[in-house]
Amino acid sequence: MLNGNPEPEKGHKLAIEEQDNQKRKRETSFSPSPTLGATLRKIGKSRKEKQNRNRRRETTLQGSEITAEVEELLKNKVRIQTKIQDARLVSEKYDIVVAKIENWDTKRAIMKQKNKLKGSKTFIEDDYTKQESEIQKEIRGIAAAEKGKGVEPKVGYKKMIWAGEVWHWDTKLDKLVKAPSHPKENPKN
Repeated sequence: MLNGNPEPEKGHKLAIEEQDNQKRKRETSFSPSPTLGATLRKIGKSRKEKQNRNRRRETTLQGSEITAEVEELLKNKVRIQTKIQDARLVSEKYDIVVAKIENWDTKRAIMKQKNKLKGSKTFIEDDYTKQESEIQKEIRGIAAAEKGKGVEPKVGYKKMIWAGEVWHWDTKLDKLVKAPSHPKENPKN
Protein backbone atom coordinates (compact mmCIF):
# COMPACT_ATOMS: atom_id res chain seq x y z
CA MET A 1 0.00 0.00 0.00
CA LEU A 2 1.53 3.20 -1.20
CA ASN A 3 0.26 6.46 0.41
CA GLY A 4 -3.00 4.78 1.42
CA ASN A 5 -3.74 3.71 -2.18
CA PRO A 6 -3.67 -0.07 -2.73
CA GLU A 7 -3.79 0.10 -6.56
CA PRO A 8 -0.23 1.30 -7.28
CA GLU A 9 1.19 -1.55 -5.19
CA LYS A 10 -0.89 -4.11 -7.12
CA GLY A 11 0.15 -2.53 -10.42
CA HIS A 12 3.76 -2.54 -9.27
CA LYS A 13 3.60 -6.29 -8.50
CA LEU A 14 2.09 -7.00 -11.92
CA ALA A 15 4.81 -4.99 -13.63
CA ILE A 16 7.52 -6.94 -11.75
CA GLU A 17 5.85 -10.27 -12.66
CA GLU A 18 5.68 -9.21 -16.31
CA GLN A 19 9.38 -8.29 -16.29
CA ASP A 20 10.23 -11.68 -14.73
CA ASN A 21 8.15 -13.49 -17.38
CA GLN A 22 9.89 -11.61 -20.18
CA LYS A 23 13.30 -12.34 -18.65
CA ARG A 24 12.48 -16.09 -18.46
CA LYS A 25 11.35 -16.07 -22.10
CA ARG A 26 14.62 -14.45 -23.16
CA GLU A 27 16.61 -17.02 -21.18
CA THR A 28 14.73 -20.07 -22.50
CA SER A 29 14.12 -19.08 -26.10
CA PHE A 30 17.36 -18.55 -27.93
CA SER A 31 17.37 -18.03 -31.65
CA PRO A 32 20.79 -17.27 -33.11
CA SER A 33 21.08 -14.27 -35.32
CA PRO A 34 21.88 -14.87 -39.00
CA THR A 35 25.39 -13.54 -38.46
CA LEU A 36 25.98 -15.93 -35.55
CA GLY A 37 24.76 -18.86 -37.64
CA ALA A 38 27.07 -17.83 -40.48
CA THR A 39 29.96 -17.49 -38.05
CA LEU A 40 29.32 -20.96 -36.61
CA ARG A 41 29.18 -22.46 -40.13
CA LYS A 42 32.42 -20.66 -41.00
CA ILE A 43 34.14 -22.04 -37.87
CA GLY A 44 32.94 -25.57 -38.69
CA LYS A 45 34.13 -25.23 -42.28
CA SER A 46 37.56 -23.92 -41.24
CA ARG A 47 37.90 -26.79 -38.72
CA LYS A 48 37.15 -29.32 -41.50
CA GLU A 49 39.62 -27.60 -43.83
CA LYS A 50 42.33 -27.77 -41.15
CA GLN A 51 41.67 -31.49 -40.62
CA ASN A 52 41.85 -32.05 -44.38
CA ARG A 53 45.13 -30.12 -44.62
CA ASN A 54 46.57 -32.36 -41.89
CA ARG A 55 45.33 -35.47 -43.71
CA ARG A 56 47.03 -34.44 -46.95
CA ARG A 57 50.38 -35.56 -45.57
CA GLU A 58 48.94 -38.92 -44.57
CA THR A 59 49.01 -42.00 -46.74
CA THR A 60 46.95 -45.13 -46.30
CA LEU A 61 48.99 -48.29 -46.68
CA GLN A 62 47.40 -51.69 -47.03
CA GLY A 63 48.96 -55.14 -47.14
CA SER A 64 50.22 -57.92 -44.92
CA GLU A 65 53.89 -56.91 -45.06
CA ILE A 66 53.38 -53.31 -43.90
CA THR A 67 52.56 -53.43 -40.21
CA ALA A 68 56.13 -54.21 -39.13
CA GLU A 69 58.21 -51.49 -40.79
CA VAL A 70 56.66 -48.81 -43.00
CA GLU A 71 59.97 -47.02 -43.48
CA GLU A 72 61.69 -50.24 -44.60
CA LEU A 73 58.93 -50.92 -47.09
CA LEU A 74 59.21 -47.44 -48.58
CA LYS A 75 63.01 -47.69 -48.71
CA ASN A 76 63.24 -51.18 -50.23
CA LYS A 77 60.16 -51.46 -52.45
CA VAL A 78 59.27 -47.89 -53.38
CA ARG A 79 62.92 -46.74 -53.21
CA ILE A 80 62.22 -43.57 -51.28
CA GLN A 81 63.93 -42.97 -47.97
CA THR A 82 61.86 -40.94 -45.56
CA LYS A 83 61.04 -40.47 -41.91
CA ILE A 84 57.58 -41.44 -40.75
CA GLN A 85 56.31 -38.96 -38.18
CA ASP A 86 53.46 -41.15 -37.05
CA ALA A 87 51.97 -44.51 -38.04
CA ARG A 88 48.85 -46.11 -36.65
CA LEU A 89 47.17 -49.40 -37.36
CA VAL A 90 43.65 -48.68 -38.56
CA SER A 91 42.50 -52.20 -39.31
CA GLU A 92 44.17 -55.34 -38.03
CA LYS A 93 41.84 -57.52 -40.09
CA TYR A 94 42.97 -55.94 -43.37
CA ASP A 95 46.45 -54.79 -42.23
CA ILE A 96 45.75 -51.13 -42.95
CA VAL A 97 48.20 -48.58 -41.60
CA VAL A 98 47.93 -44.79 -41.84
CA ALA A 99 51.35 -43.17 -41.86
CA LYS A 100 52.19 -39.47 -41.61
CA ILE A 101 55.03 -38.63 -43.98
CA GLU A 102 57.61 -36.00 -43.01
CA ASN A 103 56.64 -33.52 -45.75
CA TRP A 104 54.37 -32.98 -48.72
CA ASP A 105 57.06 -33.35 -51.41
CA THR A 106 58.10 -36.76 -50.10
CA LYS A 107 54.49 -37.88 -50.02
CA ARG A 108 53.99 -36.82 -53.65
CA ALA A 109 57.16 -38.72 -54.61
CA ILE A 110 55.83 -41.83 -52.85
CA MET A 111 52.51 -41.53 -54.65
CA LYS A 112 54.33 -41.28 -58.01
CA GLN A 113 56.48 -44.33 -57.23
CA LYS A 114 53.73 -46.56 -55.82
CA ASN A 115 53.46 -48.35 -59.17
CA LYS A 116 56.62 -50.27 -58.16
CA LEU A 117 54.38 -52.28 -55.83
CA LYS A 118 52.37 -53.64 -58.76
CA GLY A 119 51.97 -57.40 -58.50
CA SER A 120 52.42 -57.45 -54.72
CA LYS A 121 49.60 -57.44 -52.19
CA THR A 122 50.60 -54.00 -50.93
CA PHE A 123 48.73 -50.86 -51.92
CA ILE A 124 49.38 -47.18 -51.21
CA GLU A 125 46.54 -44.66 -51.41
CA ASP A 126 45.89 -41.09 -50.30
CA ASP A 127 44.17 -40.79 -46.93
CA TYR A 128 40.81 -39.25 -47.80
CA THR A 129 37.84 -38.40 -45.64
CA LYS A 130 34.79 -40.62 -46.09
CA GLN A 131 33.11 -37.99 -48.28
CA GLU A 132 36.24 -37.55 -50.42
CA SER A 133 36.55 -41.34 -50.78
CA GLU A 134 32.97 -41.56 -52.04
CA ILE A 135 33.62 -38.77 -54.56
CA GLN A 136 36.81 -40.45 -55.81
CA LYS A 137 34.98 -43.80 -56.09
CA GLU A 138 32.28 -42.14 -58.19
CA ILE A 139 34.88 -40.51 -60.47
CA ARG A 140 36.76 -43.81 -60.89
CA GLY A 141 33.45 -45.48 -61.81
CA ILE A 142 32.79 -42.85 -64.48
CA ALA A 143 36.36 -43.23 -65.75
CA ALA A 144 35.96 -47.03 -65.96
CA ALA A 145 32.76 -46.59 -68.01
CA GLU A 146 34.50 -44.13 -70.35
CA LYS A 147 37.56 -46.35 -70.69
CA GLY A 148 35.70 -48.68 -73.04
CA LYS A 149 34.99 -45.84 -75.46
CA GLY A 150 38.55 -45.69 -76.76
CA VAL A 151 40.23 -42.85 -74.85
CA GLU A 152 41.85 -43.64 -71.48
CA PRO A 153 40.70 -41.09 -68.87
CA LYS A 154 43.11 -39.87 -66.21
CA VAL A 155 41.71 -39.52 -62.68
CA GLY A 156 43.01 -36.90 -60.26
CA TYR A 157 41.82 -35.41 -56.99
CA LYS A 158 38.16 -34.50 -57.57
CA LYS A 159 38.73 -34.34 -61.33
CA MET A 160 39.04 -36.40 -64.48
CA ILE A 161 40.82 -35.59 -67.72
CA TRP A 162 39.26 -37.31 -70.72
CA ALA A 163 39.86 -36.67 -74.42
CA GLY A 164 41.70 -33.44 -73.62
CA GLU A 165 38.84 -32.05 -71.55
CA VAL A 166 39.03 -31.41 -67.80
CA TRP A 167 36.05 -32.35 -65.67
CA HIS A 168 35.84 -31.15 -62.03
CA TRP A 169 33.63 -32.39 -59.21
CA ASP A 170 31.00 -29.77 -58.38
CA THR A 171 30.10 -30.18 -54.70
CA LYS A 172 26.87 -28.17 -55.06
CA LEU A 173 25.58 -30.28 -57.97
CA ASP A 174 27.24 -33.42 -56.59
CA LYS A 175 28.51 -34.51 -60.01
CA LEU A 176 31.31 -34.06 -62.53
CA VAL A 177 30.99 -30.94 -64.67
CA LYS A 178 33.08 -29.86 -67.62
CA ALA A 179 35.55 -27.16 -66.64
CA PRO A 180 35.27 -23.98 -68.67
CA SER A 181 37.94 -23.77 -71.32
CA HIS A 182 40.18 -20.75 -71.16
CA PRO A 183 41.83 -19.64 -74.40
CA LYS A 184 45.59 -19.53 -74.03
CA GLU A 185 46.94 -16.04 -73.97
CA ASN A 186 49.36 -15.19 -76.73
CA PRO A 187 52.41 -13.54 -75.13
CA LYS A 188 53.44 -12.01 -78.47
CA ASN A 189 50.44 -9.65 -78.59
